[in-house]
Amino acid sequence: MSAVEEEPNDRIAERKLLLEALGYDVILKLGQGIGEPYCLRFNERGYDAQYNRFDESVAIPKIAEVVTDDQLVSLLSDKLPLYRAFKGKFYTLRDGKLRVGTEWPSIGEKLLKLVSKHQNNLTAVLGACHQVCVTMKKTYENYLHVEAVAKELGAKNFRTVLTDLELAEAVVRNKGDIRIPGEIIPLVETFLNELREQEEKPERFEGEQIGIPDDLFECIIGYDDLKDEIKFTLKERRKLHYLLVGPPATAKSLFLLELSRLRGVYLATGSRVSAAGLTDAFFTYQPRVLCLDEIDKIPMEVTAVLLSVMEQGEVLETKYKRHRSMKLDLTVFGAGNTDKFVPPELKSRFGSGIFYFPPYSEEDFVQVCRGYLTRYEKIPLDIATLIAEETWYQLEKDVRVARGVARRLREHTPAEVYRIVRLLRKYSGQE
Repeated sequence: MSAVEEEPNDRIAERKLLLEALGYDVILKLGQGIGEPYCLRFNERGYDAQYNRFDESVAIPKIAEVVTDDQLVSLLSDKLPLYRAFKGKFYTLRDGKLRVGTEWPSIGEKLLKLVSKHQNNLTAVLGACHQVCVTMKKTYENYLHVEAVAKELGAKNFRTVLTDLELAEAVVRNKGDIRIPGEIIPLVETFLNELREQEEKPERFEGEQIGIPDDLFECIIGYDDLKDEIKFTLKERRKLHYLLVGPPATAKSLFLLELSRLRGVYLATGSRVSAAGLTDAFFTYQPRVLCLDEIDKIPMEVTAVLLSVMEQGEVLETKYKRHRSMKLDLTVFGAGNTDKFVPPELKSRFGSGIFYFPPYSEEDFVQVCRGYLTRYEKIPLDIATLIAEETWYQLEKDVRVARGVARRLREHTPAEVYRIVRLLRKYSGQE
């Protein structure tokens, strides 16, 4: 987090914000305490000899120009309400005490921790708060407005991110009102600019760097002709797409898992992807390969994005004050339990690349589990074999279930495998 550059009038400008936050009575007493001529004209009730009312908007610029830091601290000592808060670059008011100094580094550290937690969602939600509260100057009954803008920017888990921003003291929320305190707007703007610069300059997925390792698809039993076909497509950068269809726990999931090892692959899940999020990912990462699981569950607006990029390689985005387009050489691998709910126009984009996977036989299932568990979960071969057999006969015939058994093991022994299987059967209603 880089500091906001200080200008000669920064401190005076922040004093004005501080005085505006303190209230009418405090401003009058402060002005009289430092002998400011305009303030001295008025009595403690705020009237002058001609019964003119004290105008704080006139007094604030005058006081801010001449008051010193020492005067602010001494004259306002123990006179400020406990509920007031001010977290500026030069002054901090907390628990009724004013001091010269800043808590910006602490706030900045809190915001930085949220970057790894929320990633692009943080930019979207904080950017929406800034757009509505600062740019549009809408600070009352604006919660739904901020939420709508955040979703337009691709935000997910809006409430969770907003709560974390509130805890980080970047925003203040009161029922239906959201605001960014005026004194920390420069900090928020600097933070947002740095986030956007980082997002605009990500590590790109260059086509020549994708690489096809020799052991790609090694853990998948059979399908040798399809493995060879996919490898050829990726190496030669052919304009082809693949739709893998089959019941749960067939090889389609393992194909996607293996593809995820490659550089230049972007992973998404149909039930959780949005049009805005997918479009932003295309612009940000420029992937070579999109692996889209649960393709039969994608929203209709995502279909529109896929239709354009799969057919013409075009990615378009049209938003308020934001229009951009690009060409993307993309291969799409979609996977689903059925193609019944895949829109016909999207299904046609896969052309001849639709492959239907039959359920595993017992022999194939055991071999796949053995390969997967020894390779990815580091399970000894004999224990991996036992897990596969117990899963096939005692639990659901799903590689993921076998993986779950493996990850629950406290030690790699047959007795421990049997214990886990009995536990799962007992609490799954199978016993």
